[in-house]
Amino acid sequence: MAPMEVIELAAVVVDCCSLTQVGEFQSFVRPTAHPLLDPFCTQLTNIQQHQVDQAPELEQAV
Repeated sequence: MAPMEVIELAAVVVDCCSLTQVGEFQSFVRPTAHPLLDPFCTQLTNIQQHQVDQAPELEQAV
């Protein structure tokens, strides 16, 4: 399926001096080109349709 889309964003903030985690972020992303997840994608990522249906679009999540 083209184009492929981001369906999850995740980030960790690390203090570069102590190398300790000081923050984190995670958000599912609602796909717009292919709004229904392919069964292969669901099996691979374990992300369910209802999770992306309720998620913001990529521009909002970023």
